Amino acid sequence: MENGAENDVRLTLRIYVEPIKIELDQEGAILITTLQSALPGAFGLYFYDGDCRSSLRFDGKKFLPPGDGWKDQKYYALLGCRPFDYPFGSYANAAKQFERSVNTVQRLLANRKLFDNGFVERDIVSIGKTTDQRRATVSHDKIENMQRLLTATTKHTTLGRDGITGDEQTPLEQQFVELARISTAKDSIIAQQRADIKVVNDKLEQKERSVKRLQDDLSKLMESCRAKDKELAFLRGLNQDQKFMCEKVNELKSRLMDRENIITAQKKEIEFLVRKMATLNIEQLPSKETSNLGTASEPVNGMAIGAHESSVGGDIDQNDEETKHLTNNELANALAHTKARNEQLENQVNVADEKYQQLNEVYIAVVAENTKLMTELAQLERETSTNINIKNESLSTTDVANDESKWNSEHLFALKQDLAVSEKRVAKLTRMIHALTESSSNELRSITQDDLFNPL
Repeated sequence: MENGAENDVRLTLRIYVEPIKIELDQEGAILITTLQSALPGAFGLYFYDGDCRSSLRFDGKKFLPPGDGWKDQKYYALLGCRPFDYPFGSYANAAKQFERSVNTVQRLLANRKLFDNGFVERDIVSIGKTTDQRRATVSHDKIENMQRLLTATTKHTTLGRDGITGDEQTPLEQQFVELARISTAKDSIIAQQRADIKVVNDKLEQKERSVKRLQDDLSKLMESCRAKDKELAFLRGLNQDQKFMCEKVNELKSRLMDRENIITAQKKEIEFLVRKMATLNIEQLPSKETSNLGTASEPVNGMAIGAHESSVGGDIDQNDEETKHLTNNELANALAHTKARNEQLENQVNVADEKYQQLNEVYIAVVAENTKLMTELAQLERETSTNINIKNESLSTTDVANDESKWNSEHLFALKQDLAVSEKRVAKLTRMIHALTESSSNELRSITQDDLFNPL
């Protein structure tokens, strides 16, 4: 059953003829010899133009292309049971056939007396004649030569019987000898041309190898040039980033100089206030002596305004002069008024003393903070110069990128943060100085040291 099933399956078999590629000649046609060298049984070519089958035109030696030229379509070969009946097929086959003919004639001419001088010498048919004329001439010559050959054979037989001999070559023999010489010369010329073609092919192969090597070198140089261009673009980007960072550093330096100028001005203002408070303390001593003339009052240690203190001293002197002419009641009233005035001055001195102490604490803290900022600024300038020198001297793009990221992420952010903190502290210090100058105790108490020096 299985064998029967296999036989049923294999009733038909599809056989393919693989496609081949054939080179065209210089005129863009296909030689019949080239086609038969690839497909020995081929004798024609055709293709399909829509629904119609079209054959290629054949001129006896080659297949000509269609009217619209070779297209990207399928061409089919006509296969026969025997090779194409084309005379000789190629020059090599023609030369071999001619050589075999010459050998045959030489064997026929082994006996020199086979031919006589009766053969007619004929010139080679000129190139200008047509094909039909040449064929007719060749056929006529063959017939005439065969007749001459038969006549010569008969005559040779007769002469052989009669005992007549001759040593001279017949014109036909000379003609065959010349043809043999011409064939030998052509073979030598063909061999020489083949040797020349081989030398030219060798030179061409050497040139192709040289061109290929030069193309490889050129491709390597192009790749190197592209890599250099990328590196140059990257270095230009780094140069722009470096210029931007230098501008930022210069801007930050200018801002720091402005802050230093502001801090210096504030220092001068604070020193002026300190000297003013010291002057007020010195001027307060006579007021303490006048306050001791009344009831026992606590010593006053503080600060008051110069104009107000001078007015108070003038009132006390005026009261001393008036006490000489006052009665007891008036003296008691004046004493009570002086006592109240002393208490008021004592309160003002206490408030001024408290303000002075707070101002000293603020001044000390500001001086320490400014010293710290100046130290950090000097260190930052040294690190900036070091980083710039490293960027200029280093050839590694990775180190430059790491230095820039470190600079952007750490130093600049810290510097901006310190500047913001310093600005806030300076603003609060300005408020405190304004409060001191206006003697606003409520605003002074609202601004404490912890609030002033808290970080952002």
